[in-house]
Amino acid sequence: MKRIYPCVLLLMITILCSCSQDDSWEKAYKAQKEHYIAMWAQSLEPFENDIAFYGDSRVAGADWVTAFSAYDVVNLGIGGDRVSDLILRIPLVKALDIKHCFIAIGGNDCLASSFNLATFEAQYRELLDKLKPICPSLYLQTIAGVRNSISSNASSKIQKANEVIGKLASDYGLPLIDMASFMNTEAGELQDAYSSDGVHFSPAGNDLWYSTLRPYIEATIEP
Repeated sequence: MKRIYPCVLLLMITILCSCSQDDSWEKAYKAQKEHYIAMWAQSLEPFENDIAFYGDSRVAGADWVTAFSAYDVVNLGIGGDRVSDLILRIPLVKALDIKHCFIAIGGNDCLASSFNLATFEAQYRELLDKLKPICPSLYLQTIAGVRNSISSNASSKIQKANEVIGKLASDYGLPLIDMASFMNTEAGELQDAYSSDGVHFSPAGNDLWYSTLRPYIEATIEP
């Protein structure tokens, strides 16, 4: 199996994600991003990876290759991504011939002032509908909270989004890994020990993440 490191391949997407996404930029941003994704998807063939960690900056900031060095893994996390961005990046998942995909997304959706629960559910369903035919094994994860100092109403939105994720896991017959229950306080905030800045995970937070996912990987995936 071939291993690739996505930092270079996804550099331009990361740059694009740092740009403004207000209404005046949205169409151009989406078209440009789709173009780069199509180019990279074509250039990746015939690479293949057993496991992908698919999500936002929390995924991007974790060292999955070291944590699961016995496996053929790829980090498909990009800072700022929302569910809609993961839909755009599905050609990369297909090009890499991913067998097992661990999805961790939704925090940026919930932090957005425009968050709408019905839209979140519809987009998440679209993501799963498009991933299932190309990736045999999908794992959903609930969204760990953020500190209230980051956003006073984030905990409520994240809780509602996690209820949707749980419902989707049941509807689609997929494993649900409840990271929120492990990482949050009773009030729904990210615990200080697991936080580096109120949003992203500290080394202890990442270590907890690795140890929580490890049984799912070791039980079903050959090194």
